Amino acid sequence: MPSSSIPAPSSAPSFAVKVVQGRVSLHKTTGPYVRTVCTGAASAVLQGGEVHVSNPDGKVRIFGVNGIYKRTL
Repeated sequence: MPSSSIPAPSSAPSFAVKVVQGRVSLHKTTGPYVRTVCTGAASAVLQGGEVHVSNPDGKVRIFGVNGIYKRTL
């Protein structure tokens, strides 16, 4: 009989991003503000522990949830 495993609860915090007037801010899903990631954004999404920020010119900047810039696509 195959064994099944239940994943352990994650102790890592969950985040959400919010874009207001081009400013991308990171919040814990419980509500508290964590940091401003960048400015000049059209939209932003969280993906795999990174913040993917779309610029009005169509380029995508990628930041870590720690706010550190990684690269531009």
